[in-house]
Amino acid sequence: MPKALTKSALLREAQTRESLRKEFLALQDAVKATEISIPFVFYDGTNIPGGVCKVKKGDYIWVFLDRSRKVGAELGVGEKGNSRREWARVGVDDLMLVRRSIIVPHVSCIRSMFETFSNLSNSITTSTTSS
Repeated sequence: MPKALTKSALLREAQTRESLRKEFLALQDAVKATEISIPFVFYDGTNIPGGVCKVKKGDYIWVFLDRSRKVGAELGVGEKGNSRREWARVGVDDLMLVRRSIIVPHVSCIRSMFETFSNLSNSITTSTTSS
């Protein structure tokens, strides 16, 4: 027979849930604030050395693309004479992030991209080992 829930038991349960929710949100904020370095290359038919961009895990892909665009301008990637001017004209919408064979949307979060790819690789590994 189930226990009867009293007002004090319901209140205690609600307080416990709220405390766990706040703890979870604090943990998520800490993860999103973690700074990571992402190496990259420019690809226009050949691999052109890019560099490394520092971003937070909570940032969106377009932030990474904008920072990589600025690195491209600083390094003078492209035609040497007017590469800075060319990169000034390039917008984030003109760039794309490709991870393995998947184009990652600009509005995706960097953290969710890494989680998706780790889950994808785990499922591929699992399916190949079980076959």
